Amino acid sequence: MLKYGMVGGGKGAFIGEVHRKAMALDHRTELVAGCFSRDAGTNAESGAELGVSPDRVYADYNEMARAEGMREDGIDFVSIVTSNYCHADACRAFLNNGINVVCEKPLALTLPDAEELTALAEGKGLLFMLTYTFAGYPMLRHAKKVVERGDLGNIFMVMGEFPQDYLCGDFDDSSLGKFPWRSEPRFSGRTNSLGDIGSHIQFTTQYLTGLEIDSVCAKLDNIGPFGKLDTNSSVMVRFTNGATGMFWSSQVALGNDNNFALRIYGEKGSIEWCNEAAEEFNLSLLGHPTMRIRKGHSYLGEDKFHNVTARLPFGHTEGLYAAFANLYLDYCEALENKLQGKPYEINFPTARDGLHGVRYIERCLESNESGQAWVKF
Repeated sequence: MLKYGMVGGGKGAFIGEVHRKAMALDHRTELVAGCFSRDAGTNAESGAELGVSPDRVYADYNEMARAEGMREDGIDFVSIVTSNYCHADACRAFLNNGINVVCEKPLALTLPDAEELTALAEGKGLLFMLTYTFAGYPMLRHAKKVVERGDLGNIFMVMGEFPQDYLCGDFDDSSLGKFPWRSEPRFSGRTNSLGDIGSHIQFTTQYLTGLEIDSVCAKLDNIGPFGKLDTNSSVMVRFTNGATGMFWSSQVALGNDNNFALRIYGEKGSIEWCNEAAEEFNLSLLGHPTMRIRKGHSYLGEDKFHNVTARLPFGHTEGLYAAFANLYLDYCEALENKLQGKPYEINFPTARDGLHGVRYIERCLESNESGQAWVKF
């Protein structure tokens, strides 16, 4: 069983609990160390509740990385689930101490940091996973295979949208304090809607299609009184194969909870998928009626992504926890094989994917600041 530590994810933290529960689904990991909160009391309480020995509950992640890197029974990997601004420094600390890393996106807030971390992970031969959630959804994994088989032919257009409405309404200063990681640049970086949810469109599009971005033209809007960062973003994209794209993300789109949707158009077919019906997608092929492809059915055959097409039979929804679990399952299998000196496959988003995400954000910011000019990727 792999031993892991966690940075962040203390009492009351949403995403840390998601990571822990997801890993628990496959019984391949054990939480043995952590720095769960900057607050000493919360840190100690979190460690006790999670069954971590007090001597392995650390005051800060630098101390944790040094100590765990020196132990003979040290952690095999760390899961970093802090606010955005801590990611780069925390990742750097563990990589420099020879520890494999799993990190929430974004990889970093600046392009130089992202480049450094990617080079560091690759140079040291450490396994690094960015938890771009949608790479763990079974039907998106199958859609990727459909595209790779060439069923859609040459792709010429990708449409992506990710509307939410949780920042609609009036906010005063006390309300803004509920979302400091969204409203304050020192916590979130230079973007909000673009970096938080727009980056999912960029990653998932490239994950499914294999297309490489050539250039972007972006318009970022701060609609409403919420904070100092964008709440609505629109990006036109050119790909190196000549395809084009339109990516829209918003947190002020009334009537939308978490309605991520993608449409991929090729010369021979198209795919349409929506997060709010995540266990199916529409596949249209030239000369045939549109098909609804659903999770768990025998017509998916043996075309599975690392033997994880579905954890439950058709008709039973899985969702976010299973998506994270699928990512961790692939990561843990690769890490187990690597530690045993066996061949392994990288079937998960890496630091290099995170680097592409940070570059996408930087180029979109550059385009917006220049008056919506096209900027090379």
